[in-house]
Amino acid sequence: VVKDLRRVAGSDPGFPRVVFVTMGDTDEMAAFLDPMWPEAAAIADPGMAVYDAFGVERGGIREMFGLRAAACGR
Repeated sequence: VVKDLRRVAGSDPGFPRVVFVTMGDTDEMAAFLDPMWPEAAAIADPGMAVYDAFGVERGGIREMFGLRAAACGR
């Protein structure tokens, strides 16, 4: 998904700025993003303040492996 977003964002000047938000710390975030998009904008949010501000709840097994998730992977 990261590589796909990078490709689309780089090819479409009207594409909105991509900002990744992670519950991990900065080291974990860098280890994940650097191989795919080292210059990506990202926010390390281990305290989940950004998630709370936008009302994003932590997903469970259903969100990871449910029908809606499977449909998105096609």
